[in-house]
Amino acid sequence: MENLELPYGIKVLNATSLDGKYLNGDIPYTGVTEVNGILSSGVRHIGLTVNILGIEYWYANGITDLDLIIKSGGSGSGERIEKEYTQNGHGFNFGDIVAYSGTSFIKAIADGTQDAEVVGLVSDVPDVNTFTVVFSGYIEGISGLTLSASTTYFLSISVAGALSSSDTEVFDTISKPVLTTLTDNEALIFQYRGFLVESGATVGGKEVVKTTIPTVTVLDINVDTLFVSSGTTLYNLPSAPLEGSELIFVDAAGTAGTASIILDGGVITIYDFISTTAEIGSNFGSITLVFNGTYWNVTAFV
Repeated sequence: MENLELPYGIKVLNATSLDGKYLNGDIPYTGVTEVNGILSSGVRHIGLTVNILGIEYWYANGITDLDLIIKSGGSGSGERIEKEYTQNGHGFNFGDIVAYSGTSFIKAIADGTQDAEVVGLVSDVPDVNTFTVVFSGYIEGISGLTLSASTTYFLSISVAGALSSSDTEVFDTISKPVLTTLTDNEALIFQYRGFLVESGATVGGKEVVKTTIPTVTVLDINVDTLFVSSGTTLYNLPSAPLEGSELIFVDAAGTAGTASIILDGGVITIYDFISTTAEIGSNFGSITLVFNGTYWNVTAFV
């Protein structure tokens, strides 16, 4: 019996991916949501690649909905800029907002320090030592963060790594927009410059500043200001206040009885030529200071 030989050239009549799940029929999928809706967990596997509007996505490290990410190899794409990092015991979760301390990534918080210098959002956490950061651009698969559609989110002033739908008005914190949602599953991440909140609301001609961070530096420009403390235990008074400046400090949280609120005048004394500090030591207590050009007069104390 003669040996059969295949011809040197084979013509492919129906060129397509070997995996029928690569396309939705014979056209690309329209989005991550469509892919996850069509491909049940039973037919997914790690490495499964699909085509979404001409861009390849894959289930890189698992088969959950959130594991379907752009197949960029850490270099980013036309949709977003992202990169995978290794940092032992990083402690991050999907959706955490991160900053860079100079030596490592940390959870960002808008408390007026380097911690507010946001670099991006954690979009993938394969293991305890590896994570991916999206620096800017379009991202899908955020429905697990329970964000509302068509909303701008800001860096939280109280919870590290978290977002807030409300911008901060708290003195000495950072107003830092991070992303805008298109739907509850899609968002645009951007790198807008944050700015320091140096004033608060004005009521009846007096500025009202609500503070929550432990230490607050009162600026020279603060004149006729009411500081409402809900966690602040130290106020550093202005170093060159304007004569006639009136500052009122109140314990709104009712905790000064156990966590005293200290007013530190620095080189400027308070109520005499000796003391440079004053204290609110009773729950819901308050103190009013007026600068007479030389030192702070105490005009009211509760």
